[in-house]
Amino acid sequence: MKLKSSKNDKDEAEKFLTDVWLAIPKFSNNDQPQESSSNFEVVTEYHLENLLKTFQATKAYTEIEVKENFFNLITECNEKIQEIEPEQDFKIAVEWILPESLLSSPIDCWEYKKNRKIGGERRFFSVHIRSSQRLHICYRDCLQDWKNRWNFLVNHLQEIDESHYISAKQCNQKNDEDLGEVCYDDDKMIVGLNLSNDLQELENISYEELIIETGIPVALWSRAKPFNPNHLKDLDSLINPENKSVLNFDNLPKSIINMRASAKKNQPSHLGHHLCFLWENPYNYPLKTKFRM
Repeated sequence: MKLKSSKNDKDEAEKFLTDVWLAIPKFSNNDQPQESSSNFEVVTEYHLENLLKTFQATKAYTEIEVKENFFNLITECNEKIQEIEPEQDFKIAVEWILPESLLSSPIDCWEYKKNRKIGGERRFFSVHIRSSQRLHICYRDCLQDWKNRWNFLVNHLQEIDESHYISAKQCNQKNDEDLGEVCYDDDKMIVGLNLSNDLQELENISYEELIIETGIPVALWSRAKPFNPNHLKDLDSLINPENKSVLNFDNLPKSIINMRASAKKNQPSHLGHHLCFLWENPYNYPLKTKFRM
């Protein structure tokens, strides 16, 4: 989604151009990823389909209009998958590539309906957000740091401990400047963090400095307003549910799904209603040239 027009008064909603692509990975018989590594696979080739029925390329939509039309998009997506008839099985992921102003919006949430499954009976991997700002040419110098931290995460998956991740509890005890200093330290190789407040409420350090310039690929936070202090513990339980020495990266997307699914309508303060999940594999952008990387 890309901002088309800023609101001229407080009663006018911002409108966004919404460009939707169905990207089905192409794997040879020899290189189809194993189940254990599927969360971190590197895809070099996709079958790409631009979905234009639900959202027209030249029309701008408000955030509410995008949410209202999402089930129509699911139908369009499923029809296209059936039309393509992929030769191999694959997991479904919904990736919202968003401008900074929408990273904490509830656009990644919708009411689940059994007859509206994305991809039919295929396994569901994740719903997460990615930053369109990160792909801008002015941040090209940050690409290698991003890859370095992702590579470290993948290569040390079974041994990454809390020294390489900033918990919400730790984040709450640091001011923004101290937080930035730790994130920039290449020796510490921080690969993720749980923010102790909304991403938009950072005061002395910008989102660009904290996430993009440092190359950090994973972040969790709560968008609840006012902030719920109980969410600090809930956020940290996702990355380290059993208080073990090794963190829960391999199963983190599934833990996010379970947290969101456990949030009932009569539990408005439940973290699952407010959970933001930034998950950015630098190798898996099907449209790199489109985003000028």
